[in-house]
Amino acid sequence: MIEIVQAPQTFNFSLSLPDFLLLSDQARVEMRVFDDEENVIISEIYDMPPSGQHLVIKLSRLIDIMLTGSRPEENISVDDSVVKSFNVQFDDGDDIRNNTITVIKGYVRRQPFDVSGFLRDRWLNLVPQVSYVNYYQPLYLTAYPTANVTVYAKARMKDGSDNTVELGNMVAHRMQSVNLNPGRMIQVLGGDYQYFDVYTMNGSSIANGYKRFFFTDRFEFNADTFFYLNRLGGWDTLILTGERNNKNTGTVSSALFDEYEQEFNQVPKLEIEKNSGWIKTEEHRRQCIDFIYSTQRYHLHEGALRPIVMSNPEMNYVNGELNSFGFTYRYSDQKVAYPELGISPYHLIIE
Repeated sequence: MIEIVQAPQTFNFSLSLPDFLLLSDQARVEMRVFDDEENVIISEIYDMPPSGQHLVIKLSRLIDIMLTGSRPEENISVDDSVVKSFNVQFDDGDDIRNNTITVIKGYVRRQPFDVSGFLRDRWLNLVPQVSYVNYYQPLYLTAYPTANVTVYAKARMKDGSDNTVELGNMVAHRMQSVNLNPGRMIQVLGGDYQYFDVYTMNGSSIANGYKRFFFTDRFEFNADTFFYLNRLGGWDTLILTGERNNKNTGTVSSALFDEYEQEFNQVPKLEIEKNSGWIKTEEHRRQCIDFIYSTQRYHLHEGALRPIVMSNPEMNYVNGELNSFGFTYRYSDQKVAYPELGISPYHLIIE
């Protein structure tokens, strides 16, 4: 007979997923993990420890690797790859026990805590409650609603009037992101605005509370825009204003051909050293740390979001002083090392 002494909750974050603790009067226990389509993705057999001791099974890191974010692109994008349900089955030949768990990629704090309550009325984003945004900035808010909700934006227009528009619907128990690109919002709202608030409604009640975005047409000269999967399974934007140093290098392969050395291959590489600029607030500091710990990051480069890889980032912060940090990154696509040519077709014929 199997006794499950400890098991994860129904809803969990992957990096705080509690271990399974088992007791059994049999010599061995087989564990099978099924995905939501009932495919076996893990099957292992464990020898039981001496009598009275718990068999400890750790799945946190393994399941975290199985989860990945899909970059949102639609008005309301659904991401079923960052949150999944699993059936964990234990079989000792005499008894079978099943546990169904839902896991979101990320970490809030060590469990147990009320993950379902945490998800109920929160945007899964680290952007501040009030922030400034620019025209081309990729901007999304992510939620995992526990009931069907409708997303609204309420704006204060340039002429001083108020305008409220419906942005779409989010269905229950799916990870979804709403597109709030500030330039697009001018079209959605029907004109220029000073700021807009975003929230969701479940019937007549507010579900996900307000976040306010002020529009600014000022974009700092050295600023770089980064887009990344945060620790809550949502997508955030981070704009860093420090200086940037681009380093183009090439790894050359050469050999002797008929007594002459010739190059026969070269691997281009573009590596960028970026400074964050001054860290302004505690919220800003937390988001910078979240950014360097993310495993999915993009940089807005030549008009497109391009995936990047960091080289062992490090951030030092001294309380009471102005702080910044530097990091080095490169693009996943090595061909980005080749810059755009800047050549435009010439169709004007003058006679």
